[in-house]
Amino acid sequence: MRSLKITALLIALTLTCNLFLFGQEKDDDRVVGLALSGGGAKGLAYIGMLEVIDSIGLPIDYIAGTSIGSIIGGMTALGYSPSYLQNLAGSMNWGYLLGNKVEREYLSESEKILRTCYQITFSVAKDFKIQLSSGVLNGQHIDDLFTRLYSPYYKITDFSQLPVPFLCIAIDLSTGKPVEFTEGYLPDAIRASMNVPLAMKPKQIGDKRYIDGGIVNNFPVQNLKERGVKYVVGLDVQHDLQVPDSIQTVFEVARQFMDVGRKSVNETGRALTDIYIQPDIRGMNMGSFAQNKSIIERGKEAVLKHVDDLSAMADSLKSLGHKPYKFLNTVPLDSVYVEKIEVEGLSKNDFNNVRHKITFNVPGYVQLDEIERSLNYLRGTFYFETVTYQLAPGENDAIVIFRFEKMPPNTVSAGMNFFRYKYATLMLNATFRHFGKLNSAFSIDLGISTFPYMYAEYVVVRKNFFDFGVAADVYSLPLLKYSSENNIPPSSKLIMLNTVTGVFAKANLSPYTSLSLSADFETFSRVSSISSVTAQSLGNLCLSSQLTLDVDKIDNMAFPKKGYRVYSRTKGIFYDFSANNSKPFMTTCFNATFATTTEMKRTNLSFITEANLGLTLFGGDFLPYMFYLGGIERHRFMNLIPFGGMGMMREKTNNLLSVRENVQFEFVKNHYTILTAEAATWHDDLTEEILSFDNTCFSLGLTYGWNTPVMIPLKLSAFKAIGRKGFEFYLSIGLSF
Repeated sequence: MRSLKITALLIALTLTCNLFLFGQEKDDDRVVGLALSGGGAKGLAYIGMLEVIDSIGLPIDYIAGTSIGSIIGGMTALGYSPSYLQNLAGSMNWGYLLGNKVEREYLSESEKILRTCYQITFSVAKDFKIQLSSGVLNGQHIDDLFTRLYSPYYKITDFSQLPVPFLCIAIDLSTGKPVEFTEGYLPDAIRASMNVPLAMKPKQIGDKRYIDGGIVNNFPVQNLKERGVKYVVGLDVQHDLQVPDSIQTVFEVARQFMDVGRKSVNETGRALTDIYIQPDIRGMNMGSFAQNKSIIERGKEAVLKHVDDLSAMADSLKSLGHKPYKFLNTVPLDSVYVEKIEVEGLSKNDFNNVRHKITFNVPGYVQLDEIERSLNYLRGTFYFETVTYQLAPGENDAIVIFRFEKMPPNTVSAGMNFFRYKYATLMLNATFRHFGKLNSAFSIDLGISTFPYMYAEYVVVRKNFFDFGVAADVYSLPLLKYSSENNIPPSSKLIMLNTVTGVFAKANLSPYTSLSLSADFETFSRVSSISSVTAQSLGNLCLSSQLTLDVDKIDNMAFPKKGYRVYSRTKGIFYDFSANNSKPFMTTCFNATFATTTEMKRTNLSFITEANLGLTLFGGDFLPYMFYLGGIERHRFMNLIPFGGMGMMREKTNNLLSVRENVQFEFVKNHYTILTAEAATWHDDLTEEILSFDNTCFSLGLTYGWNTPVMIPLKLSAFKAIGRKGFEFYLSIGLSF
């Protein structure tokens, strides 16, 4: 029966091809088409299938795809080879591609705090209602990938003019009806076709929104037939309907609901398919991207079972002069000449206020890497729900169109941390953008714990370069008194309560570098508890100034692997109002962290070098401005210098130098062991040789670290200070504001 079917197919194919040869131009022939179904990660099997089809030399005249089928089909239509797609799938960071993450180095200064220390952030509309996104994932990184892959053909908007004509299927969200994309901007069309509802926010194209075409038409065979394609090779990675007993979870119910809804279209498509190929991918699901090698191999195995039919079809067509499709070995552009920049979804005034985040100039040649870097800096402001770009044809060369989708201007955030001596802290933040004035922001941070804090700031952005604002800071620290025999603090403590209120100006020297100068009024008090109404004055009301340099390109504060951070602060008191006289006092604090990862493959080994320098330039022995050594936590009160093997604030001094080397090994994803060696020397008098080693300590430590699924870092550490009794053990959860 099978041989009769193949014979009939070849006879009809020969007659059809002869009619084409005598009746019309070969370029218009639509003899063989590929239909690729949706199926998430299972669709990576198409890469293996296409490799075998390429080796057979089968002509391909049209490609239609839905969801993952539109991605692989679209890349094939652009001329990308199966080997390129296989390498791409194997090297892809799927978690990053499918997620919303903006790498820390691209975050604006305020967002570095929010996204590093706070675990939950919600957008709040102007009516103060929490606004949830229409999808868990915004798909920005997918847009970047598709735009890069499409770059060699950015001037083509008619998909029939691609190396292989192409169409894909999406659903118009307003009507629920399937839509064929045969023209427009190909990355948008593919993104619309693969937009799984709920998981991904609908794709906006013009005034319409689209979701995954697989909900209604997950196997677009009939679409090829309607376009004149005579013979269809159907590649299908869909599961059959589940048996009732296997439907247990809400996800299985949702899957069965969608499968039932498209059952009729699938049956029609399979009936119209001339060669139907379905790989055995049992055990795989829509999210099995990490198993890409196995899925691709199963695709190859499935096609090899049909190699006789495919070869017969290919030989018949080649004998009639129909040339086999050859992959063009397409590769993305490295750079493009850009005539100008255009903007969608943002007013000219709003764009001017973020224009400094764009790191390239036009007209001129621009690396695609540089365009994507600028995108990430724009996303790092979190002023927008999505920021994408499009390469469009200009008069002679390319136009870069930045496309913005605004998000509600306000956010609320919550987080927690726990440190030894400091106990647990509940952290809350509220940020209101365009607060009373365009391009301004008001934010307030609260820390609720044994040692509470409050920081409030109002900032106005001017001329893309300078920020001006006012700030108020209230924080408390324990004044721990240690026994001379051990490192254990007694139960009774005093608390240092400080307040700082002032004005500041900040110059944004680069997307990751800022220089700020402030003038402040400060009060310093020593109290037995936060609720105490009496206080011992330490210099009650002072006029001070602070110069701060912040260079922050570190990739992760808890477990860095690359980048660096340099933080320098010089602070001085110029007048003590409580004493009605001038009392100059000045300190400078310098902290630097450098992280690098070995280039040897699969070692997962990183080296993190840290250095701290604290100097008292004028004055001395002023408790709030002294440097405190000990503990492992960092604090925004920069005079607290971590040093394992000592209790928190174990040593206080006017001048110190400390260095630390961490060897960090990621033995399982997000699980680390960290070996630490550190040294410190300190003196009260700067005239003494700071490297004389009179007051010097060395310590060794071992830490287990876990970057938890909710991105709250956990560390359990044991340190031994050389020459001091006993071990110090530390537990830290989360990061401090």
